[in-house]
Amino acid sequence: MQPLFTNPLDLGADIVFHSMTKFINGHADIVAGIIIPKEKAMYDKTQDYDDLPGCNMDPHQAYMVLRGLKTLGIRIDRAQQSALEIANFLESHPQVAWIRYPGLQSHPQFKLANQQMKGSGSMISFGLKGGYDAAKKLLDNVKLALLAVSLGGVENFDPAPCFYDTLKGFGNRQRKGWYY
Repeated sequence: MQPLFTNPLDLGADIVFHSMTKFINGHADIVAGIIIPKEKAMYDKTQDYDDLPGCNMDPHQAYMVLRGLKTLGIRIDRAQQSALEIANFLESHPQVAWIRYPGLQSHPQFKLANQQMKGSGSMISFGLKGGYDAAKKLLDNVKLALLAVSLGGVENFDPAPCFYDTLKGFGNRQRKGWYY
């Protein structure tokens, strides 16, 4: 969950790590993260790592993050709006076995999500009746999204780990077990 919808420091966390690569940057064209400690003592401890290679972004990457921050609110609102519409559609679809989206009242932690978050975000997880074979058939017929691991960029992706080529060393039985 990105920082517009939840604030872990307010919920008792001592330190928060945010990826700035996806939603915050908004264009998936940099690699960056941010560490936000609650107390100065924790901040001082993180300073020991600032000199490590890769711990500081160059000015151009910083500019690109600032560019993305300018539209973060409207992008997140639209993504959440779309996710809720999609989740409602999936929840009523006869071929969907289960769905997990914290914005749905049927989500097991809907009340907790509403207490902790200002929004439900745009991440949806669902399974199909027919399991692995039904999922494979669906993904083989998707035209607007790529089968890949990535979240929060401007592209659409279907992150379905049981179908990744990197897992071909595992037998089909093991891979099918990862579809739940």
